[in-house]
Amino acid sequence: MNRSCKNTQTTGATGQIRPISPGDIGWIISQHGLLYAQEFHFDMHFEIDISRKAVSICDRDDPFTRIWLKEINSNNAGSLAISKVDERVAFINFLLVLPAYREKGIAKELMHFAIQHAETGGVKKVRLETYSCLTNARKLYADLGFRIAGPVRALSKYGQNFHQEFWEVTL
Repeated sequence: MNRSCKNTQTTGATGQIRPISPGDIGWIISQHGLLYAQEFHFDMHFEIDISRKAVSICDRDDPFTRIWLKEINSNNAGSLAISKVDERVAFINFLLVLPAYREKGIAKELMHFAIQHAETGGVKKVRLETYSCLTNARKLYADLGFRIAGPVRALSKYGQNFHQEFWEVTL
């Protein structure tokens, strides 16, 4: 496995955040596809785009890039990835928490974990992409100090109409 997909494991009272292992990339891709289809009526092209991003992130050979899973009682509960855009800016991808584990602070925990990794890595800003239909995620990002940065684009994609937004926070 590529170094970019490794990281140390962190254990907490509500489970652990761990580096990915064999089978986890497929899980991240399939769960994104299933949940976005169920919750936002996205078509299969969303899952295809997620798979492309996942491969691209895993193909990176740098010590900063990471993909993590949140695991509770040996069950995958959520995911998150971070990579560098350049030496000063990191980008978050794949934040996902399964419905059974929502409203327990897992998304916030994963975001804090990634932001701490970014700070340790000397990054000055963290960015992410989201969509206007992801109201709970957008609230979380705002609560963590992220703000919309750059133009908001209206898209007709994945069988839906929504706005693509890029958010960032200065560390």
